[in-house]
Amino acid sequence: MCAALWAGSAEAQAPPPAPACTAIRDSAERIRCYEEDARFDFAAVVLRELECDAPPRAAELIRLLIRRNAASALAFHMAEGINYFALPRPERLGGITAVAVFAHDESGRFPFLRARGRSPGPVFGIVTRDGLDAVDAWRFRHSPALHFEKSLSTMEGAKDIGCFSLARPESQPQARPDAGPAAASPVPKPAQAEDLFEAGLGPKQRQAR
Repeated sequence: MCAALWAGSAEAQAPPPAPACTAIRDSAERIRCYEEDARFDFAAVVLRELECDAPPRAAELIRLLIRRNAASALAFHMAEGINYFALPRPERLGGITAVAVFAHDESGRFPFLRARGRSPGPVFGIVTRDGLDAVDAWRFRHSPALHFEKSLSTMEGAKDIGCFSLARPESQPQARPDAGPAAASPVPKPAQAEDLFEAGLGPKQRQAR
């Protein structure tokens, strides 16, 4: 009986569990929490970062996903300075399925492929092959402010959804397939990579299957 009382007293004095990493408001602290957390929930991490309440910390996010074997270490495509990384398996994100992620920043914390011209600024997002109705419904529930367009990657029938800290003047909202040819937006041509970092994690451009 004494042992039971002692156990109950110990439980009462135990500190409350630490809040989930996703509850941390500061993005740098939140990513450090992800790094130290023994658990890793791809959907929870990516959905939190797609709330876009601050410029995305793209380099740290890509490094995190690579270290957790949640994304390829090699970029399979680069367009407009944005690097695309395949996922080892499709990931469900509360209503849609991600098949790749894309990212870029100029922090130097990850050796992204570089492009000529203006930097797109900090960028992080997902690539999905789901239909427009599913994507529209997901964005309405999650964050209608997310940037959305036909994917600039080599994945056919895919769409990019993400956080862009800077407006991209050359990008315009994509028309729905039934809106007619006059409403369609041109797809920018991929830029050429240059000034690549020399590093162990350095991604190399290759075609996705």
